[in-house]
Amino acid sequence: MISPWYIRLALVICFLFNFPSIIASHSPSKVTFQYDFVQKKLHIEMHHVTRKTRKHYIRRLSVYKNDQEVQVFAYNHQATTSIFTQDVDVEAMVGDRFRVQAICMEAGRIDETWTVE
Repeated sequence: MISPWYIRLALVICFLFNFPSIIASHSPSKVTFQYDFVQKKLHIEMHHVTRKTRKHYIRRLSVYKNDQEVQVFAYNHQATTSIFTQDVDVEAMVGDRFRVQAICMEAGRIDETWTVE
């Protein structure tokens, strides 16, 4: 039979090996929006710092206009190590409210709202 002490030691070792990736994980942040009335596109940009773009990335982005879901994007990597961008084809007018929800593979989520001016 395995001693409880060995089990505790194994758990501590597992935690220590995963601790650097937990500390290095960053949630998505600083979302900016821009709407192009000519092309009818919403440009979304957010900061999401990662060193391993194929392991730590934004896995899902949900876009809402006036509380109606417009589109949901699923990803399996991130193009750069610091900035995440997405363009969305959507018609909008002044006063429309957009909300985005971005979910990271490792370190949380962000939910931001913006009104077209």
